[in-house]
Amino acid sequence: MNEVTGSSLPDVKAVFDAIPRVGLDTTFAGMVLRDNNGNTHIQGLAAQGDYLLLTHSDHSRKSGRLLIVRRQNGPQALAAEYCLPIVNQNEPFFFHAGGCQMFGQCLVVPVEADSPASVILFLDVSDPLNVREADTAARIFRVEGNFAKQAGAVGITTFIHNDESACLLAVHNRGEVDFYWTAPQDFPRGFQFLATARVPQEEKEHQALCLLTDTANHVYAIGLNRTALGEDKILLYEVDATAGELTLVAERQLTTTAVILSRPDPTSDGAVALS
Repeated sequence: MNEVTGSSLPDVKAVFDAIPRVGLDTTFAGMVLRDNNGNTHIQGLAAQGDYLLLTHSDHSRKSGRLLIVRRQNGPQALAAEYCLPIVNQNEPFFFHAGGCQMFGQCLVVPVEADSPASVILFLDVSDPLNVREADTAARIFRVEGNFAKQAGAVGITTFIHNDESACLLAVHNRGEVDFYWTAPQDFPRGFQFLATARVPQEEKEHQALCLLTDTANHVYAIGLNRTALGEDKILLYEVDATAGELTLVAERQLTTTAVILSRPDPTSDGAVALS
């Protein structure tokens, strides 16, 4: 897979300001297995054609899952599940799949363990009903030395690096963002560390951190929050990846409800309804 497609908008701030403050509830219909552990949950969401792709952690298993949901009027129907690659056969298990982002036909997903360790995966979702890992050799391992870190969310876009077009990857971990880059023709392989940035205001609650580039080649990040207290907000940053800097541009409170897993259905074997 070497198709490289980034987001490009003429006015990112205007698009950010146009996001409705009050969200619309969406119901997801279908049954999935759950282990009733409090760390098992849905976190990331991305759209691909007629489907929504949701990252689902499985605390009692060796890997998380991707839930593929059909977009339609009324309840969004569960169409398929994809078990994420098992990175380790022995602990630590990379069971937690975090905030993700689409890049062309590729879904970039961070998976992390309970310990300071994470891996970035690149999934070919060109056919959402037949998801596969795009390239096992492209995995980014953050398990040793200074890069033994968790990864709660990733963002990806194109940007100008050393006067040439490149792919930019951001990995967020509780207020710290590591930037990586690779040449477009090498994607998804070849990512090299670029710089580390701190999120302004000591912000640590981003469940997703999506990157996009405007038509003037300025890079922005949008952080999405859902805190334990139920607070929802979005924050817009301008990004200088080479310098390792994020500058807060705007912040907005939202009124939303969470996508949760409802109580178990007594007729199913440990399955729960998506709602």
